[in-house]
Parts: sequence; structure tokens; C-alpha cells
Amino acid sequence: MGTPSKLLETLKESYFKYYDTAFWLRDNQLMKERRALLEESGTLFAEPLIEPILQYPATDDLESILNHINYPLELGDKVARALFGMLGKSGSKISLRKHQAESVIHSFKPNNEPGRNVTVTSGTGSGKTESFLLPILLRIAREAISWNPQPSSALWWNNNLVKEFVPMRKNESRPAALRAMILYPTNALVEDQISRLRLAVRKINEILPDRPIWIGKYTGVTPGSTNVPKTGDRKIKDIASEVRKMDSDYQKLVDLQQSEENLSFFSNPRENELIVRWDMASTPPDILVTNYSMLNVIQMRHQEDEIFDSTKRWLAESAENIFTLVVDELHLYRGTTGSEVAMIVRNFLSRIGLNPNHPQLRIIATSASLGSGESSTQFLSEFFGANAESFFVTSGEPQEIPSDVSLTRSDIQSSVVSEEQLQKISIAIANACKK
Repeated sequence: MGTPSKLLETLKESYFKYYDTAFWLRDNQLMKERRALLEESGTLFAEPLIEPILQYPATDDLESILNHINYPLELGDKVARALFGMLGKSGSKISLRKHQAESVIHSFKPNNEPGRNVTVTSGTGSGKTESFLLPILLRIAREAISWNPQPSSALWWNNNLVKEFVPMRKNESRPAALRAMILYPTNALVEDQISRLRLAVRKINEILPDRPIWIGKYTGVTPGSTNVPKTGDRKIKDIASEVRKMDSDYQKLVDLQQSEENLSFFSNPRENELIVRWDMASTPPDILVTNYSMLNVIQMRHQEDEIFDSTKRWLAESAENIFTLVVDELHLYRGTTGSEVAMIVRNFLSRIGLNPNHPQLRIIATSASLGSGESSTQFLSEFFGANAESFFVTSGEPQEIPSDVSLTRSDIQSSVVSEEQLQKISIAIANACKK
């Protein structure tokens, strides 16, 4: 990966190449003078800041957690291995970080038990995303084993002469509804995070091949117009062509034997991801990934009513059906913006037949900067409208940093640094930051 200084030099050189190429000048002297100006501190770059990230050790045994929530051990183990990239690696036990374990345990509390809604406030790089993905995937996978085998998807777009839109899930017998919604503040975060969800769901669908879990990304860049076009409308052919291009690009990557991790950055229209708005509006995915702005928009249009209505019907079918609402980066929703987003969330819950204190609702929020005191609990209660006692805040347990480290000049100046020396340097930097 290289050192931070090497990374900085690589970034600088990339930017300089861009300027020299996009804004090329005939006069070489002028090019050199411009480069000198750009290299001055504070023009393009500032001095780098290095932030040590605390490690969060995995201390909680997965099997014990699954026993605690009365979850099928074999299925739970496979779901966790799919999420953590360990599917196919048998023999080794899985352990979770404390906040991940607590998120699972508290999310699976029954009915209206206190602490059923979780807020994870562990530090950067601590696995907060897995803290909400694991409870969601465990819950949906357990439901999935009760479904009948489902037919193949209707690939309506896979035809150059297509004239009619047909929902990809039109032949399924199990109810289409939102089981979970992950709400991000920006599209950039949606794009950054959805690859992890794709990878995990693809692996789980290998475990349950005839009972696929569906995901969907609904943002401003999602293909398809608001209204489902009528048969013969030019929009159908245009969107079908766009999806076929996605499919072709994905298959080329497969042919190039790209890793599963690399493939997770790309949508696979053939398998368990709804790509087009019309599909999601007709038969909602199990997990919807969106942002609060788009959520507000679709609540004001009748074209997406089926997203809410089908979810409401599914929840009414059984008290065992639980909807999970995830709000990422919760600390961003304060002041006027926070009030607006809080109303959007409450309106959404009303549309699917729930209220903030409903026993069929589970809330999971994440924030690296929210505290764990009474004021934070009050903020959670006011934002979501749920009782304060329904929230459980966990910050996890970062690894303790030894205070006594013997660092010598040779450790720093050595041309070849050993793992032991790197560990000592890391500890010394972390202790310096604490002061």
C-alpha cells in the first residue's frame, strides 16, 4: 500500500499530469512556472494530517450470540461468513466486535422490549456498516428459508425488439415488500457502501439459490422515468438498451476473471438487483438503499405507492414480520435539516402502517461522533419519535493502547522496518495523539 508520504506524492503527480494535459501550454517555461506555483503549500495541497485509528478486537463468539437470539446456527454461520468474506472457509470460528454483537442481540429483542433500537457510535473503521447489515441479513435469510422456491426472473430488457415493460419479479409467489431500508445522507455514500451489500447478498443467494434476496438502489441516477411507459413507448427500448449495456459490461468483467470484490462495484442486472425504477415501484426489493431527499420525493408521488402499500400488507400479514430502518451518519441530521429528515422518516413509517414505537419496527443508527449520555438519548428519542428507553447506544470496546513503549532512534531511522518496529511506532504515535 505504501507510506502516507508516498501516497501524497502519487496524488500530487496525478493532479500535475492532469493540469499539464488538460491545460497544456506551448511555452515550456510557462509550464514550469505554473508547476512551481501549484507546488506551493496551500495552493493545491496542504500538509497531510495523519489520524491513528483504534483497533476494535473481535471478542464475541458468533455461536453464542446466535444461541442467545434463538437463531439457526448453520444458517447464521453462513450469513455471517457471506458478509465477512469467509464463505467457504470452514473450520475457523467467527467472532464479532462488541458493538456488532450488541447490535444483533438488541435488534432481535422481541416486541417492545427496552433497548431494541440500536445506535452504534464506535470510531472510524470499526465495522459500523456490518453492525446493521448483519442483523438485516440474518432476519431476511431466516424468513427466506420459509419461502417456496421461486421461478427465474423475467428479463424484460434482454431483447433488442422489446416493446413492453414487465416486472422482473412478476412470476414470484412470495410477497414483494421492503424488509429494510438503509438511508444515507448523500448519493456518494450510497455508491460507497452498496458494494458491500451486493457482495454479501450475492453470496447469501448462493446459499439459498431458489429463494433470492433482492436489493435496489433508488436515487436520482437510478434508470427509468417516474411513470411506467405504455407499450411501444420509446423509453422502454432506451432503458432496456442501457440495462443490456450494464449486463454486457458485467459479463466482460466476469470473463476477465475479476475478483468477487471487484465485481461487487458493478450491478449485475440478471441476479437479484433491481436496476430500474419501474421494477422497484412495481415489486419492491427486500432491501432498499436510498437517501432522504429521494425518500421525500417518492412519498409525494403516487407512482411509487406500491412500495409503501406492499410493505404495509406484508407487515399486516404477521406480527413476526419486522421492518428495519437504518439511518447512517445520524449526527448530520441536526437543526433545520434534522427536523425535516425526522418528519420524512415519520411520514414514511406512517405510510407503511407503523409508528416509532411499533413492535414491528427496529431502528439502527450509526454515528462516529454521537455521545452515549442522556443528551444523546434525548436526541434519538426526539429525532425518531420513539421512547427513550427503546434505544441502546453502543460504542464498542477499542483495543487498549499500551502506554509504556520503548522507541529508539534506530526504530525510526532504520531503512528496513520490521513488524515489531511498526507496532512500536504505531503505539508511540497513538500515545502522542492522546496527549
